[in-house]
Amino acid sequence: MARVLAVTLGPTQGIVLSRSDKDGSLELLNDAATIARRILQFPDRAEDVGAMLLRNLVWRMHLKAGDGCATAAVLAQSILDQAHRYKAAGANAMLLQRGLKKAAAAALDALQQAAVPVEDEEDLTRVAETVTAEPELSLILGEMFDILGPDGYVTIEDYVAPYLEREYHEGGRFKGRIVSPYLISDPATRRAVANSSPVVLYAGPVTTLEDVQPLLELVVGEEVKRVTLIAHEIKGTALNTLVANHHKKNIQVVAVELRRPVLKRRTDFEDLAMLTGATVITPELGRNLSHITAADLGTASRVEADTDTVMVTGNPNQASAIREQIETLQAAMAGLPEEDDNLEELRFRAARLSGQVATLKLGAFTKAGRETIRQKANKGLRALPLALREGVVPGGGVAFLN
Repeated sequence: MARVLAVTLGPTQGIVLSRSDKDGSLELLNDAATIARRILQFPDRAEDVGAMLLRNLVWRMHLKAGDGCATAAVLAQSILDQAHRYKAAGANAMLLQRGLKKAAAAALDALQQAAVPVEDEEDLTRVAETVTAEPELSLILGEMFDILGPDGYVTIEDYVAPYLEREYHEGGRFKGRIVSPYLISDPATRRAVANSSPVVLYAGPVTTLEDVQPLLELVVGEEVKRVTLIAHEIKGTALNTLVANHHKKNIQVVAVELRRPVLKRRTDFEDLAMLTGATVITPELGRNLSHITAADLGTASRVEADTDTVMVTGNPNQASAIREQIETLQAAMAGLPEEDDNLEELRFRAARLSGQVATLKLGAFTKAGRETIRQKANKGLRALPLALREGVVPGGGVAFLN
């Protein structure tokens, strides 16, 4: 298995063909982590244990750095071969293991001392091209992380034709939708937009006139003619009332439903409360929207919502609270292994609170082409933040030889 992965190592960027048992289709792969994931099981049980250990090692390397996967496999194979020779000659296995740990610490220290800082967009672009072997993609990745920094979060959107573009998002980005096309205030972009808007957060359904009437009276009493309502669900008489007030220009309304699963919606509300200073009103805690007070209102510098996304630029007065929350999330991330399912969610939350979120838009004519370019982009997205934090060393195993 290590020999197969080694084909991809170094400047030649060797290709491995993977055939599907389902339909006989072929994939052209040059990413060691993906190749390892395509190897599911060996017939011999003892061989299978070893192969799956290597598969796990390679995938963890991919999650951590996006690169160095084939090097990790080659090193593991070589260390194991040499260890067998020492054991066959009568060496003590425990002493050998102790020596390996000391050697690993010494190698790591030497690599850290040899690391060269990555300082600007040009450096980032070179690192990206080393990892992806795609010049145009590397230019965009270099620009994105020069702007976003090491804590930036980039999502990938797939297109069914050749396409390469990027989009930066100011403020926090949330999965949600505007509840009615009649609330659109910017026809050119098909979005509802509000500046300096009071914000109401309700973790429940909004359906009746009694749900929204106290809110509308409160906003009119505060002499503000706009409001942003974010809830689990908005429909029925409540929606009709909001649309009617917006249409008559009594109050500019942005009404949004969050669309993620229930547990993730809770964290969305937490982050929205942090950005805006609003109180999350929750029926589960015995409060509903009819009992809203002025103290429950938050403020957003800007809100934009369309059929897929809600962008919230926070209240400047929340800056210190937001920084504390980001530090809390970063501390939680520091204690998690790369393969932990919660790590990606924590990274996303920290990035959107700091406004360091962007979208990379990729496309190709064929499914295989789309998968290949996405694999390469993912490698770059993992490697560049680490390069910014820790610097770079020569690749292809050269740093280890040195």
